Amino acid sequence: MITSPAPYVVSISDKGDPSDRNEFTPDAEAFRPSKTGSVSLADPSRPVRDETRLEDWQEFGGVRFPQRITKFHDGRKLAGITVEKIMVNRGLRPDDLSARPPDLKPVMSMADR
Repeated sequence: MITSPAPYVVSISDKGDPSDRNEFTPDAEAFRPSKTGSVSLADPSRPVRDETRLEDWQEFGGVRFPQRITKFHDGRKLAGITVEKIMVNRGLRPDDLSARPPDLKPVMSMADR
């Protein structure tokens, strides 16, 4: 089901379970998503609100991508992602996709904390 519960908010939900939904808030001028949100009901007695903010859009190869992505759970900031490099239409090799960090842990920066 696609609805609009508020101005500039688009909600997509399961017709059989309207509580299972994602909300998108597009930027009023450019109509790109500025934030998305949902509610996790993994523990129905304690729902968790998830929000992702998408900012600083830049164009690469004719497509716009957000350069800053911030994740929140119940209003608490969990992660700040800053895109350093985007390559479009460069061709992907299987070796590039299967590369792993030497310690098998994701590379994270503590700069935003």
